[in-house]
Amino acid sequence: MKLTDLKEGIIEKVESSEWATPIVPVVKTDGSIRLCADYSVTLNPNLIVPQHPLPRLEEIFASLNGGKQFTKLDFKHAYLQMKVHPESQKLMTINTHKG
Repeated sequence: MKLTDLKEGIIEKVESSEWATPIVPVVKTDGSIRLCADYSVTLNPNLIVPQHPLPRLEEIFASLNGGKQFTKLDFKHAYLQMKVHPESQKLMTINTHKG
């Protein structure tokens, strides 16, 4: 994906942002490039993340015992489809070579 190929309204230019996050190009297995935002230096240090311990496999399998129907969901590209609340959009600002 190239920044210049994005549809109108996906990325909007902003004059400045205290939350501007750098992008990191990642080479995918097929040789193409995925642009990732490195929020570890901007947004992540300011998050309050509730801690929820992961259940043990035995607990998961016990809760599924007796189940008749199961579903498999593929959320591989779901992140790219999430709408961001207008008040949070400023926090998602990325800093590119184009500004």
